Amino acid sequence: MSELFKTYLAHALTEKKSVSDREKLNNSIRAANIDLNPHQVDAAIFAFKSPLSRGAILADEVGLGKTIEAGLVIDQLMAEGRQKILILVPASLRTQWQDELKNRFYLESKILDGPILKKMQKEQMRANPLEDGGVFIASHNFAYRYDFICATIQWDLVVIDEAHRLRNVWRKKNKTAKKIREVLKGRPKILLTATPLQNNLMELFGLTSFLDENYLGTEYSFKTLFANPVKKQNKTERLLQLKERLMGMIDSESGESSGGILTRTLRKQVKGLVAFTNRYSITEDFAPNDDEVELYNNVSEYLRRPYLASTRATQRNMMELVYRKILASSSFAIAGTLYRVSHFLAKRLQQEFEITEDELNTLAEQEQTKAETKWN
Repeated sequence: MSELFKTYLAHALTEKKSVSDREKLNNSIRAANIDLNPHQVDAAIFAFKSPLSRGAILADEVGLGKTIEAGLVIDQLMAEGRQKILILVPASLRTQWQDELKNRFYLESKILDGPILKKMQKEQMRANPLEDGGVFIASHNFAYRYDFICATIQWDLVVIDEAHRLRNVWRKKNKTAKKIREVLKGRPKILLTATPLQNNLMELFGLTSFLDENYLGTEYSFKTLFANPVKKQNKTERLLQLKERLMGMIDSESGESSGGILTRTLRKQVKGLVAFTNRYSITEDFAPNDDEVELYNNVSEYLRRPYLASTRATQRNMMELVYRKILASSSFAIAGTLYRVSHFLAKRLQQEFEITEDELNTLAEQEQTKAETKWN
């Protein structure tokens, strides 16, 4: 498919015109308030070509419109009458997602959290008020805490934004990601992430396991072949095999891929086709008050201790950065996070316990949500 034809197809979709019945999206999209780009159409078509029982990972770089790509798929499913949609996002992005769906696709959605769920249960007088369907937006932590609610719905699609937050599901202590994967097992999914790989190849194994736990083999076989190969001399060849397994085979003539579960577009690939917004950094100075200074000093003193019971030595530097990020975010967030950490430690004094980065981020997200709810 040439770039010219892709541009025309994107325009036709925007104008709600059907140029062909060959691609599923052409006859389904509504008069969305959006100017589509070719790579976004490609990504949506890729998701539909992937067996829905499995799903797809849309891994375009930041700023290339992964939300729009997922929105195209959601819009198509809604048009087909498949209206049980769950969107899991970081708590701070729930409202943004709701606005995007409404303003760009004219799709109504409902934000979920604990209090809202309880209110719905009371009003509808039933344990699971989500059974009738709709587009629901919730945090990752909602699926963890209310697993019994999410697991009983046969979702037509589950979209997981910022999916890299769940990348370490393969680690034994990552209970949050493991439970979310189990709760949503067998449901068609679209994972959105700009960084499918950050530290090691096992993260790719973790992400793909949300779509198909056997797609890249067992954890042992994947480590042996790719992450920690026994035979180092074939490393380049093995990585190419992994890329083909993830992204499919590329046709030398058309340039299109067949098979695979991951698609990724880089900014340099769409340069000239996408008008990127110029970004300018502005530094704002602020002076903390006496209480904030005292809080900062106390937390810093805590982090300087030679030994922290809540943090393993190998993660010390990373965890310190996470704590400081939370501290800079909100005094409510750091206070709540430290309280929860101390609560966990108190409960597990008789056990060997070390909090992981993912668990700490989950705690921070919970406290940030509480703070936002309080001020709203």
